[in-house]
Amino acid sequence: MEQSEEGGERGPQISKGEATIQRADKSGRFSADKADNYKAACETHTTGDTEITGEEYNKLKQVINAHTVSWVRMLKAGTETNDQTRIKNNMIGTDSPISILYELRKDHKLCQDEVKGPPINPVCGAAASYSNRLSHIISTILTQVWKSKEDSGVWLSTEEMIAEMKRVNKLHDDKMGSKSGICRLPESGYRL
Repeated sequence: MEQSEEGGERGPQISKGEATIQRADKSGRFSADKADNYKAACETHTTGDTEITGEEYNKLKQVINAHTVSWVRMLKAGTETNDQTRIKNNMIGTDSPISILYELRKDHKLCQDEVKGPPINPVCGAAASYSNRLSHIISTILTQVWKSKEDSGVWLSTEEMIAEMKRVNKLHDDKMGSKSGICRLPESGYRL
């Protein structure tokens, strides 16, 4: 760390590998953690995970690529412009890196323990994964399906979900609704 502006004193010394500094989940502010504290917090989301070999990873990539090619064929992508082969080749993931799972502190949540810090939110940077092309095709289709139904009960953003919960709660005298995504309202067919 550089000298502080206030008294010319040096801040606490942190050796390489002893701390992690990253942005927080919602606010975008910086969050600093001791490395062992961060690892302990992450264990809640990674305990019991199965590690796979590079060979297993490549087999999974082949399966996803086969599904992607099937979707391209089912959708007849490029048939009007005679570009089927080019589109198929562009949709196949080849040298995609393994997506990294990392955790962001929820600094907008109340902190129960000052040493452990606030809870964490797992994030997987899957934009560069081997499955991102297939995910894009399917999400494009599903988004159009959702948008085609005026009252589908599917929300594309948190703001839409909260507005719909408020509307449903008014219909039911504010007795129902949940921000946790668990509550089921059988009368309306909404899953909140």
